[in-house]
Amino acid sequence: GGITVEVKLLRTKRRQSIPLFSFLCPGATVTILWSHANAMDCGEMYFFFVELAARLRVNVAAYDYSGYGASSGEPTESNAYSDVLAVYNHLVASGIDAERQLVLYGQSIGSAPTLYLATKRRVAATILHTPILSGLRFLIPPSTGLCSVGGCCSPVCMYALCDPFPNMKRIRRVAAPVLLIHGTADRTVDCAHTLTLYERIPAEHRREPYIIDGAGHENVVDYDVEGYFSRVHGFLLSIVPAGGGGSAAGVEIVNGA
Repeated sequence: GGITVEVKLLRTKRRQSIPLFSFLCPGATVTILWSHANAMDCGEMYFFFVELAARLRVNVAAYDYSGYGASSGEPTESNAYSDVLAVYNHLVASGIDAERQLVLYGQSIGSAPTLYLATKRRVAATILHTPILSGLRFLIPPSTGLCSVGGCCSPVCMYALCDPFPNMKRIRRVAAPVLLIHGTADRTVDCAHTLTLYERIPAEHRREPYIIDGAGHENVVDYDVEGYFSRVHGFLLSIVPAGGGGSAAGVEIVNGA
């Protein structure tokens, strides 16, 4: 059967209304909770999500942050965390066994609400696609100079306690396998962000990162479509427990779907 799509409006604890797009694949037992990048919404990614669900034989739950797409409110850090929690709570209430069946996926800035949730709730695994180390480390380039823009007098050091989206701290507390994905030619978020995050993942949850030689920030999937789906599929097979509600039989790659 084909992929069916459902759209629901969820109410967050911060009283915002956000749309949840559910791409449902018949027989799938794994759900990917996707937190998208900045400057886009689920409408722009609609056909990619259909392909993702069809090729990997999974369900995909994607949402727009407050202030994005059809959501109400403003795009703030607190709202983003409340948004992803609302989606998680809805999925669990609908019968998903999060620890066995839910895989979090954070793209670019979406790595922040993804890692926030990964350290607050038990999930099967986490995938981070061109993730950032933190808000300030994304905005301020690295440097070895003592008093340069990126040195010890930089905002990264001086305002460390107010650094938004502290992924580099949170990733130390993940409690399930993590796959990192990044391109070596990324000029928006340097691949060094992923390499640093990788070193901070607890050893038992560290998986070999998927580094795409020559890929940039926006074309990680398009640069090597088959390689991308193959690698994500392999990761899903490695973390979904055999038997029971999370049977790996529900994860099956379909070429050219």
